[in-house]
Amino acid sequence: MIDVLVADDERPARDELAHLLRADPRIGEVVAAASGGEALALLAERAFAVAFLDIHMPGLSGLDLARAVGALAAPPLVVFVTADDARAVDAFDLRAVDYLLKPVRVERLRRAVDRAVELVGVDAPTDETIPVTVGSTVRFVRRADVRWVHAQGDYSRLHTDGGAGHLVRIPISELDQRWSEAGFVRVHRSYLVHAASVTEARLGGGEPTVAVGTAVLPVSRRLLPTVRGALVGGRDE
Repeated sequence: MIDVLVADDERPARDELAHLLRADPRIGEVVAAASGGEALALLAERAFAVAFLDIHMPGLSGLDLARAVGALAAPPLVVFVTADDARAVDAFDLRAVDYLLKPVRVERLRRAVDRAVELVGVDAPTDETIPVTVGSTVRFVRRADVRWVHAQGDYSRLHTDGGAGHLVRIPISELDQRWSEAGFVRVHRSYLVHAASVTEARLGGGEPTVAVGTAVLPVSRRLLPTVRGALVGGRDE
């Protein structure tokens, strides 16, 4: 797990980013600073793996702060988080790991953490937690609890053991790639299933299907060999 610093002079943005970061199981301690000066003092006191910096802060800006941390014995990786889309060149001149635009989207933040974790050299955990926004509330869905996924445009609906599912702004193609090693199988362009959760498979005839609990899902004929191999050739424990 990696410890991170969040610096933003706007409290709502600072609190939300810290909240989303704490939902990632790869993140350890999240420390927040309300100014560039406060962030620099914290960085001088202790080491952080990554610093998430707002660019426009009174006094010491995020860009000034990124230049200053370069002189530290153990400088953190820097991710800029800003509403200003015109400073990306400056950011990457300072070798920033990523440049996130506000409002921060969960999947973009996850990709930024992916890059940081890879550079720090920390392995990702075996499970994954997906933050799901429902109105003003953020809920957390574990990948291990997901039984099947339904594509809905650029979104995906994660189905667990009950309820109507959880809508997240992540394409099913991305989940297919990320979750294949965790036992998820693409059975149709619109459906991804956890192989160990399949309770019945009808892979012959004109309309092949798989059942996950009470849900009966179509299987694409193009994907039949892959599905048959995953379900018949071996199942996750």
